[in-house]
Amino acid sequence: MYHGWRYDGTGQCVEQPGEDEGPAARVKIASYPVEEYLGLIFAYLGEGDPPPIRRFPDFERDFVIETGVPEAWPCNYFNRLDNAADRNHVMWTHRESLSRTGGSATMRPIWGEETEYGARTATTMPDGSVTYTHFHMPNINQTRSSSRVEGALSDTGTGLDRLFWRVPVDDEHSISFIVDCVHLSGEAAESYRERRRQSAETTNTELLNGVGEAVLAGKMRVRDMDATWSTYKTFWIEDYAVQCGQVAIADRSNERPIRIDAGMLFLRKLWERELLKVATGRPIKRWTTPAGLAEMPSMRA
Repeated sequence: MYHGWRYDGTGQCVEQPGEDEGPAARVKIASYPVEEYLGLIFAYLGEGDPPPIRRFPDFERDFVIETGVPEAWPCNYFNRLDNAADRNHVMWTHRESLSRTGGSATMRPIWGEETEYGARTATTMPDGSVTYTHFHMPNINQTRSSSRVEGALSDTGTGLDRLFWRVPVDDEHSISFIVDCVHLSGEAAESYRERRRQSAETTNTELLNGVGEAVLAGKMRVRDMDATWSTYKTFWIEDYAVQCGQVAIADRSNERPIRIDAGMLFLRKLWERELLKVATGRPIKRWTTPAGLAEMPSMRA
């Protein structure tokens, strides 16, 4: 921009106005290989050739695949990761959203177990059955959802599976990228895409974050949210309040974990183990994602 130097997509300088051709060939800026997958662009920032991109077979089916509005929040990356395995927060954090839709949630015993893809958090239901949520190490949460879309679950046909990529920006900021797999095809899929296009135009992220900040500042209460807002928007604000309300970098020394935190604590232990390997120069575990996770009994989040 300063002197008109031009670069191609590999970072190679191809033009320097006022110079001969030779000097440009010796100038190159860093570039990184990228790959498009599930509507997102992934960049490999490591050394050498990129490894094969991680794939999610449950999302490679003949259904609607769409990306959600990125959630850029002023809190540390781990504030968001903790939420991935914290299934019992729903009845408290989202009680306003649940009351507006006539829904409910109940505290359940949970536990975590390591898998080939990361961690599976299990909950025992009153009838003795077990439901699961899935966390793909190091930063991807998989759920089946009815509350993160505009409208109701009936609007999505037979189901809606979600992937959340939690990505650090810096120590005090993070962003979440979302991919939905909606179990619709054909004419029903086109109708759904049109409804989503219309609703996406009304998602004002600055407004939603601003309401979250007003709640944290004591200028309004969660129950004062616009009564016309969808569950998608009210969930956003409720999650924003509890995750950003811990401040950008939470003081973990004052925490008092109890039994319902079992899933979160298990996930932290996996991270601690793998980070210790990195710090001591040992190879980390290679995680692989199988097909069929979406078909396991799931809690709707």
